[in-house]
Amino acid sequence: MISIKNLCKTYHPKGGVSVQALNNVNLDLPETGMVFVIGKSGSGKSTFLNVLGGLDRYDSGEIIIKGKSSKLFTQGDFDSYRNTFVGFIFQEYNILPEFTVAKNVGLALELQGKVGNQATIESILEQVDLKGYDQRKPSELSGGQRQRVAIARALIKNPDIILADEPTGNLDSNTGRQVLETLRKLSKTKLVMVVSHDREYAEQFGDRIVEFADGVIINDTTKYYAPPQNTGAVNITDGKNLQIMAGQELTAADTDVINRFLKNAKADAAIRISESGSIKTFAPTKEVPQKAYDAKDFKLIRSRLPLKDSFRMGASGLKSKPVRLVFTVLLSVIALTLFGLADTLGSYNKVTTTLTSMRDSGIRQAVLEKQVVSLDLYNNYAYMGSTPMTKEDLTALNQKLTDFTFIPIFKQSISISDTFAYHTINNTNITGRFNTTSGFLETDQNVLNSLGFKIDPGYGRLPTNNAEVAISKHIYWLYTQYGYKKPIIGGNTSHGIGIGSEIDSYISPIQSPSDLLEEKLYMGGIELTIVGIIDTNFNDAHFAPLFEEKPSGVTGSLSNFLLLDEYFALARTSLHAAAFMKQGFYEYIFDNDSWTVCSQYPLSFNLFNSRQDVYSYGAITYSQIAAADKSKIIWASGYSAPSKLAENEVIVSLATLQGICKSQNNINAEDWDAMSESEKMDKCQQILGETYYFDYFIPQSNEIIGTGAKIIGVHSGVSTGVAIDFTICSDELCALIQDNTNPIKYAVAPLTGNNVKDLNLVKFSYETHDGIKYVLRNEVSQSLDNLNNTIENLSRVSFYVGIGFAVFAGLMIMNFIATSISHKKREIGILRAIGARSSDVFGIFFNESLIISLVNFTLAAIAVFGFGILLNSVLRRDYNILITLLHFGIRQLALILVVSVGTAFIASLLPTMRISNKKPIDAINNN
Repeated sequence: MISIKNLCKTYHPKGGVSVQALNNVNLDLPETGMVFVIGKSGSGKSTFLNVLGGLDRYDSGEIIIKGKSSKLFTQGDFDSYRNTFVGFIFQEYNILPEFTVAKNVGLALELQGKVGNQATIESILEQVDLKGYDQRKPSELSGGQRQRVAIARALIKNPDIILADEPTGNLDSNTGRQVLETLRKLSKTKLVMVVSHDREYAEQFGDRIVEFADGVIINDTTKYYAPPQNTGAVNITDGKNLQIMAGQELTAADTDVINRFLKNAKADAAIRISESGSIKTFAPTKEVPQKAYDAKDFKLIRSRLPLKDSFRMGASGLKSKPVRLVFTVLLSVIALTLFGLADTLGSYNKVTTTLTSMRDSGIRQAVLEKQVVSLDLYNNYAYMGSTPMTKEDLTALNQKLTDFTFIPIFKQSISISDTFAYHTINNTNITGRFNTTSGFLETDQNVLNSLGFKIDPGYGRLPTNNAEVAISKHIYWLYTQYGYKKPIIGGNTSHGIGIGSEIDSYISPIQSPSDLLEEKLYMGGIELTIVGIIDTNFNDAHFAPLFEEKPSGVTGSLSNFLLLDEYFALARTSLHAAAFMKQGFYEYIFDNDSWTVCSQYPLSFNLFNSRQDVYSYGAITYSQIAAADKSKIIWASGYSAPSKLAENEVIVSLATLQGICKSQNNINAEDWDAMSESEKMDKCQQILGETYYFDYFIPQSNEIIGTGAKIIGVHSGVSTGVAIDFTICSDELCALIQDNTNPIKYAVAPLTGNNVKDLNLVKFSYETHDGIKYVLRNEVSQSLDNLNNTIENLSRVSFYVGIGFAVFAGLMIMNFIATSISHKKREIGILRAIGARSSDVFGIFFNESLIISLVNFTLAAIAVFGFGILLNSVLRRDYNILITLLHFGIRQLALILVVSVGTAFIASLLPTMRISNKKPIDAINNN
């Protein structure tokens, strides 16, 4: 069966002298029989057995097993060779403590891919006198019983070879004999090789004795039975073996033979009692015939450790270091949580963040503003500038985004700032943010329903004719806080302009909706009656800090800046600042002869020696101003009311005049506020009649044009229905910037509530289509525009931070598994000895690390989800920022799972590869 050729093995201990354990060993072994390998300690007998069983590696030579040379073996082949042909019995039993007797025995069968059924196991246990012990744990057995369990484990897979290393070394003599008797029975059908230091046992039970000394076979003898040399009761063979017939009485002659034998006997002489009369003796082993084998005789069975056993052994390893396990899990969970949060930030997507933030902020409508490439000739650069839409633009929008129905907000506005008291909080003119409405929306109950708006009982109704208007509930709230100032033009000041304390005399307190309903507003000279107050779901709580002397909900200058910027965006673009008109109002207003506003675009005046813009909002035509209003204009010295303005002449508002005055004279806000109105006006007189650089926008070409403009007059709300800081221009200039063909300021559509559809809309708003963008306008998009670059930079950094945390989590698990492997090294060696492959060992520790990783994953997923909610809440609650920054979703869940399982795989693979490369015998001996 086995032929050993020129086998050599040398040990090279660290810092010691090399020891040649096997020196050119040659040996042929039969198919069956009991072969004892004996010798003193260090003679090489155990090394020989380990090399023969593939537990240790030889340096040179070869082992031929059933015709197959071991030179062709891989490490996996040696594992499979043990799994298929070899049953090991060790001096230290080497049975697995966490398994029962039945499981220890059945495991060897299961590694062959067979079912270790109870009947088979019980039958094997009965053969080794362990019937009824199947559910006992190894700790409940005696030494002899454990050894018989090891024998049963070797027997159950019916191996061709049984290798026993000092199987009686830890047993009493009686138990030892029982074990050897069992092995001798097995040797009738198998090759049983027993390493022993006991020659008496070898001669009594062995069929062959191979003796080692210093790594060399010094004696190889085989037992045989010689016939009696005489008919007496006593026979002597080879001068050293005395055989006495059982059941015979000794004669005087027999006694003389015995006495002579004893007198001449040497140390190795033996006396035996024989039943047959044959003389048992050992003679040098003759040539052992070798059977001819073909390929089918050497068919290896690749081991396959059952998953439940692998999982159970892996789970048992968690008990070995409970404190280390707790710290490993704790630190790994922290690392994975930080990884999840880092990835959540690292996967920041402006589109997703915008939509989620809008929903979380209660914004249910999309307001789109058209932007095109505009030119700033003064600074010589191009930028995306806002421009009104045509009805064709609106139609195109509805065709591109078929899931939405856009309705227009027309660009004509109602001047409302002059109906508020001027009110400053924290050095900010809050009410001045709503200087005009954001435009007007033709509405009815269907439109109101689609937008999710309503009119509460007691808050009026929708307009039913073109002389009526409904305002938002927030604008109504501003009136309740600061009063309603009737839009009366003029006054009795020295300059003929209504300024100063006289404005306050026109303020009416507003305590309930009925106090404001039926009051008047003006649009382009048209008187409008307030008939309704619409609840637009304005987030009062979010903006409340702006209206407190000491903001309680805003932390830091960034939050203040963002909140003010959001409020400004809301005042300019949202439906919270819109005027709600009757359906058909657009046709009515544009056909009305009193329409005098030629531009709603900001115009700017710039000092030639600095770039300090002073804005004027909108322009009207001088020729359309009534004669009575013209008489209230203050003219520059040498000027009087002309019939028409020259092309380069303009009349500015008092606010614009004072803005230019402050810039030109470098007067700070504190000094300016300390001046009286008379002093301010005297200071500003020098500006009248002077020429300044003047920017204006040409809608038809989307260009900003700069030219010189002479300021020849100043007004204060001369014409009703327009903002107080408009500019009066010549007919020629107004004709140039007139753009009533583009009447739509914004387009609005309700969100669908469908995630895919709404995301498509948001994505569309961030894209440029043929040089045109339709930008989303609301308080959320405003904050994101301010913070997007910062968030994206943080997102990129978070990617690498996340990788670092993932690596740290893997190292923690790897460290624990390496410790666990060190703790279970002996069990690994035992598994390898009974035929398990490296993949089986890997499976055990992968399951162990997988258990840890799944615990880590579960806890980390909960932590990331919780911290995400907490951090988003902190942004809203403590910093009042309407951005839902962290989105914990399927991606994060999947990534944490992948990282957890991936680290489990790598953490198991690397230490397992190291232990798998170790020789099984070294693992068993814990070397």
